[in-house]
Amino acid sequence: MQRDRHVKHKVFSEQIKQKMNAEQLTQTKTDISIIADYNSMRSSQVLFEEQCQLKRFQTYSEILIKRFTFDNINMPLIEEMTKQLVALAELCFTDKQDGGKRKFNVKTQLQCVLNNTKQTVSEKIADAFLDQTIDKVCKEYSKQELIEFATNIMKLGNKIAKGCLKTCFYED
Repeated sequence: MQRDRHVKHKVFSEQIKQKMNAEQLTQTKTDISIIADYNSMRSSQVLFEEQCQLKRFQTYSEILIKRFTFDNINMPLIEEMTKQLVALAELCFTDKQDGGKRKFNVKTQLQCVLNNTKQTVSEKIADAFLDQTIDKVCKEYSKQELIEFATNIMKLGNKIAKGCLKTCFYED
């Protein structure tokens, strides 16, 4: 009798363990599904970034970040940064449907520049302000003017990069 009770208890314990394992497995599958969805979303984002030449945009915007990281950020300087980044975005993001992505990337780069200032200006400057500044630049300049402007920035950036390489390799 005692043995039967022990066997039943053991069987019952095993059933509970199996049920818990099944629930954990279901949870794990759910977690894996969420991770897979995230990875899928991330890979499609990476694919989009490659297609719209985001790397090229980032390369030249990094030049701007280095150029505009000062102790003292003022309104004309922010407008100049915005103009240059919008121009680069117009050149690098050619698809008309990429408007939201263009604006997002410009805002991200502006935030990055502002985060690198010693004043921590980015906390004081709201997203709405950056939106207004970007919209203002887009209204003041035609797409063709911005593309020409960006082309000149890239030429200047290439000259600076080549000059830096020569200096780095030929210095003793």
